Amino acid sequence: TAVAAQLWADYQNAAANLRYDLSRDDVRMPKDLAERHDHATAAVLIEADEAAAKRYRVRLRQLTEQFSFSAQGLCVVIPNGVQDIVREGRILSHCVGGYADRHMDGRATILFLRKESAPSVPYVTIEMSTENNCRDLKIRQIHGYRNERDGTASPLNAHADFLKLWLDWVHA
Repeated sequence: TAVAAQLWADYQNAAANLRYDLSRDDVRMPKDLAERHDHATAAVLIEADEAAAKRYRVRLRQLTEQFSFSAQGLCVVIPNGVQDIVREGRILSHCVGGYADRHMDGRATILFLRKESAPSVPYVTIEMSTENNCRDLKIRQIHGYRNERDGTASPLNAHADFLKLWLDWVHA
């Protein structure tokens, strides 16, 4: 059937990516195709996730050196991964979770503004501009709970002194 053929083709693809020995009949044509397909495709995803996590660890170190800062009772925190960004968006009821993949691969830079007394509690989210090879580093957008739709002061205004101090430090 067409479904079995597609399952076998997907398995062959995954097996090749995982460098299975496809010259062996029992590997190339497994009796338990559905189970072997599921294991192989899961292994490919795990391998891809591990490679992405390794790449992000390098970026995380760079971002930490470049942006981590504390003053005036506030601090800038770098997300440790996708889950941090998704959690941020869920708790603050805004759309930053949709930026997680872009942040992980470097197409966006997401940072968290926190109270020093509670650095793990979502407070304000910052997206930095990265145009011009980061020579013009500036805040692209900054939002707190529900993007301040409840009338709360803009974090850009509410934390202007801290943000100026921090950006001066970043640029130095």
